[in-house]
Amino acid sequence: MTRFQPNLAQAHAGFPMLDRGEYEFTITKATCFYRVKEDGTENGGCRCSLRVTGKVASDGSLDTDFEGANEMVSPITLWIHTPKAFGMTKQFIMAALGYPIKEEKRANAEYFEDADFSVDTDEEDNAIPGASWDDLVGKNLRMTADIGVWNGNDQQEYKSYQPLV
Repeated sequence: MTRFQPNLAQAHAGFPMLDRGEYEFTITKATCFYRVKEDGTENGGCRCSLRVTGKVASDGSLDTDFEGANEMVSPITLWIHTPKAFGMTKQFIMAALGYPIKEEKRANAEYFEDADFSVDTDEEDNAIPGASWDDLVGKNLRMTADIGVWNGNDQQEYKSYQPLV
């Protein structure tokens, strides 16, 4: 006989919410998706799972002793189904790969010209990721985290993507 007895008092019912500040993250997984919404429009992209590795202190040092440190936090969604979405997605990818935004031309020549960030679908509408999505896994970057509100609920927001140098 097998018995499971979880201690739910030590489990998280959701992701820890990070207060406004600059943090370092590690991308632990990249999961592509495709879906058709109720109105018939299609959308797709990739959801990157994140582990917060530290909070940047005012002196530039990395604080690793705070609530939520080294835990999985709310993932970031990278949209690719409209040209308007490409820019923000590219900024995140550039930072993860170590390119500052001012070096976009170099990133294009060295990486993006041959990269495959596509999302295809099979007959059952399952997402099939292009090979370059895997390049993000294990990469680190800095982002500003903040708490916003969507549909009356707190929601983690990320912006200001910066490569680690």
